[in-house]
Formats: sequence, C-alpha cells, structure tokens
Amino acid sequence: MLFGTDGIRGEVADSPESDEEAISQLLDDRTISARLMRLVGEALSRTVEVGSNVIIGWDNRPRNSELVESLTVGLHLGGCKVIHGGICATPGLHNAILETGSALGCMVTASHNPVSDSGIKVFDSTGFKTYPELELEVSELITQLAAEEREVDLSDLIPLRMPDSVFDADSAHQNLLQIRMAEFSEMFAIPVQMKILVDSSKGAASEWLVGLLNELGIEAKEVSRQANALNENCGAGELNPTDSWTWNEAAKHEHFLIKSLERRSNLWKGLMQEKSLVQH
Repeated sequence: MLFGTDGIRGEVADSPESDEEAISQLLDDRTISARLMRLVGEALSRTVEVGSNVIIGWDNRPRNSELVESLTVGLHLGGCKVIHGGICATPGLHNAILETGSALGCMVTASHNPVSDSGIKVFDSTGFKTYPELELEVSELITQLAAEEREVDLSDLIPLRMPDSVFDADSAHQNLLQIRMAEFSEMFAIPVQMKILVDSSKGAASEWLVGLLNELGIEAKEVSRQANALNENCGAGELNPTDSWTWNEAAKHEHFLIKSLERRSNLWKGLMQEKSLVQH
C-alpha cells in the first residue's frame, strides 16, 4: 500500500532512473518524485472511463510545478482529459470537481508538512476522499505499471505536460463562499462586532480570506503574510497528539499566531494568568 492515512506524501526528491526505484524511494525513504507522480497519474486513469475529466489543484510548494506536470503526463497517457485548477485551498478543489464535472480531483499538497514535502490527495466525482479499497487498487496498478517492459521516450511526453483546459478553482471557491455567506445572512442575525486573527499558513486563502471576512463586518487580520514560506511557524505538525504546552512555554515559541496575540498584550496576559495548558 503506497497511500498513508491522508494520501501519498513525502519529501520531494529528484527522479530516479527507473519506475521501480521511484516506488522504493516512497516505501523505504518516504520520498516522492516526479517519476512517481507520473505512475500515480497512469494508475488513476485506469480507474475511470477513457476521456474522463480529471482536475488538478495544488498549493505553492517550490517543487509542485514539476509534480503537477508529471501527474498531467500520466493522466494523459491513460486517456484522461486534464484540467488545471491552479493554486487553491483543498476545499476549493472539492467545489471545482463539481463545477467541472470531473471524474476525479487531485490535490498536490502535503497539508501541514514542511514545504520540502509534497504529495497527492485524490477525490472522487462527488468531492469525497478516496476510500482504502480504491487506494489499494491504485497502489497495485502502480506496481504493475512499474513492472511492465515498455519504452517511454521522454521527448514524446513533453506535449503531454500541458492541460486540455484550465479552471480558476481559487476564484470559484471565493464566489461560492460569498454565495453561502449571503444565504446565511438571510437566516441569522448580523454578526456581533469582533476582531479575530487568522493564520492561513501562507496558503491560498491568505490572499483573500480576511478581505471576505471584513466585507461581512468581521474585523480580521491575516498573520501568516510575514512568513517566508508556506507553513512556517504555523504550529501544525510540531506537537505529537499527547504533547502539551504551558502558556509560558508557548510564549517562547516563534508561532506567528502566538506572537500576534502577544502583541495584543491584554488578551495575552489574561491567558497567561489562567495558567492553563495548550493541548494539541
């Protein structure tokens, strides 16, 4: 089984000489490569009908462009029509799957992992994550493809890197949220005036989420824009499930949200006085 609890992910490495090595890199070292992503695309294409739409979204990790290109090649080799959804949040890909009538959606990301990692999450035509049985089938197909004797001329693959069409998944996501919030505003009272801090981990939503909240009358500030890279000091993945912090320990950490709270000293002092634990 090549899939973990939430898709395939690992540190991005250069592609090896063979498909078998690409699989071994994942199993032995938890590293992924463009070559592995092409195999994933080919395997996924065999789980849907020839000519089916498959949409790909991704986040802004430094090596995602090469992974997206190789995934596109693999899907094309299997006869799929590939749509590039661009950089978007994962929920934005769910919406894009439905709007484009795609048979599958592929999100190239590693969630909260460091930017040196990446991976893929796969969603079905209704936007739900793949189930273990399909993940096992795809894993077996990848192994079978790697074992096949076939000549692949890399120069022939270059045109296959380009999508058949593009769809702005991020803008569609924003439009959907505006529609939903308009519906909710008709059902509920106007939000009480409040000030909130938002940590989008310098992901896609960091560019627009606080603007949407401000339009709704909620004063919001995005704290992750000062980060040098995606997920830097976001706090995710730094604690094990049984770990805990005291507020004093948390205050010493470079977590952007904590530092922003610290600057709003009255709130921070109130939390410190409670002498509580921050439980992950």
